Amino acid sequence: MLQSSERKAIDIVSAIYVKISHIRIEPMTQRLPPLNPLRAFEATARNRSLTKAAKELCVTHGAISHQIKALEASLKVKLFNRAGQRLTLTEHGADLLPSVTSAFAEIAAATVRMTRPAKSGSLSITCV
Repeated sequence: MLQSSERKAIDIVSAIYVKISHIRIEPMTQRLPPLNPLRAFEATARNRSLTKAAKELCVTHGAISHQIKALEASLKVKLFNRAGQRLTLTEHGADLLPSVTSAFAEIAAATVRMTRPAKSGSLSITCV
């Protein structure tokens, strides 16, 4: 049985796809966009810089650019306006960013909950 936080994460990821396709679908009946390009998109949009996103994700500037182009091709929409060094979100990018950010935050929170020590147990303290 899924916990409410796990169900919420699945719902958020499903909602991302619904927003992108602008049609109503059942969860997980359609393929989701690739994860690495979504990570590159989120880091680039948050940092407003390909270089800062590359540094954050420990990859090259070219790799980030390639991942974003792959995501744009997968979604069939433009996510960024590029003018020289200036990078701004398109309407599609601005619409996608909050959902992707929220989904990654939920995944991170679930991971932390799974890896932290158990709350139950006993502690014995002896004074000498």
